[in-house]
Amino acid sequence: FQAEDGIRDVAVTGVQTCALPICLVMNKWLSMQAISHVSGGLQRVQRLMRDPVFNINNPNKLSSLLVSFAKFNTRNFHTPDGLAYRFFADLVLDVDTRNPSLASRLVSQFNQWKRFDPMRRELMKKELERIVAKDGISAGVFEIASKALS
Repeated sequence: FQAEDGIRDVAVTGVQTCALPICLVMNKWLSMQAISHVSGGLQRVQRLMRDPVFNINNPNKLSSLLVSFAKFNTRNFHTPDGLAYRFFADLVLDVDTRNPSLASRLVSQFNQWKRFDPMRRELMKKELERIVAKDGISAGVFEIASKALS
């Protein structure tokens, strides 16, 4: 059994030394995909959410892909159809059921809604109102969304 323990220790050490850099590289890769201004950004993000490298329950992966998309990809996040706003509000509501603090961080991406043109302002406001109206929403998400609306 000692030989097996030794092999296991080597394997664990190998994974620890290799996995962290790979994880960091993959987070950076997700972020770069999210901020690409090539058209079809929302569809690309949705496709990447189905990729094995992405895990919606991992805050770093979620931030790398989704916060980067909302925060740094103005061309694809702020499209006139408002689909990315709807997608992001749905995401906030979903994540809030498992990780309210992360959902609070996500919903804060709508905080600057009043600085946009009237059409986009109205679309973002509608999503914030939908979030605030949701039964069972966490206190943190409710506070950030309702403050943004006031």
